[in-house]
Amino acid sequence: MYDCEGVISNDPRINRIYDKYVQEQMIRALDNATEYQDVVDKLKEGQPLLSNQLETLKDSLEDYFPEGFDRDQIQHVMRELYFIITSDDSYIPNLMEEYVLANCIDTMQGVINMDESLLIPMPQRDEVKTAVTEYLTEECGESSEEAEEIAESRIRGIEDYSGMIDYCFYDTDFMMLDDYSAEDIVKSGVNDELGVGALEPARKRLPDGSFEYIGEPQKSDSFTFRIRI
Repeated sequence: MYDCEGVISNDPRINRIYDKYVQEQMIRALDNATEYQDVVDKLKEGQPLLSNQLETLKDSLEDYFPEGFDRDQIQHVMRELYFIITSDDSYIPNLMEEYVLANCIDTMQGVINMDESLLIPMPQRDEVKTAVTEYLTEECGESSEEAEEIAESRIRGIEDYSGMIDYCFYDTDFMMLDDYSAEDIVKSGVNDELGVGALEPARKRLPDGSFEYIGEPQKSDSFTFRIRI
């Protein structure tokens, strides 16, 4: 699963409900961008795409990647994202994967804005909201009224995708890929100063809370990302 930033409540059961819903929303955003169910199914299963499916995928998703990205690597990035989000283990995607996921989320927000009937409410919404409100009151010192407003805003932001990046991503370093290649970010010194990790592979959270890098970074032109092996 995508390792979300922050703590939602003190109740492990509520946290599981929230995390499961977030992952489902992320998958929904990827499915919407990918468009074709037969392609989605193969990506989720880690199966190779047929040549016509591969071209369909490239055409559907090219705009979700930075300008100049190698089209031949699109399926690898998407397969990685589906693997990360559907895994029982917790992962933080690499910079390119986060970039693509964020664009998929942004597109899905536009879809919901145009037709709110497509919004899927969070399961056990009232119970989750109560637990989040209590957490904000007890652990963060918010007044009960402020805590309830924040809890509602957070849940709504996941439901309609408007707050998913703010609430779930650790940072927005991936946005630098709009203007710079991963190599340029490293060479500039910003990578070390801010801990961007532009050329690092995805990370898996270990039971003790630390992370380990998974796989080796693979280079293609001016971008570097991980291919699962």
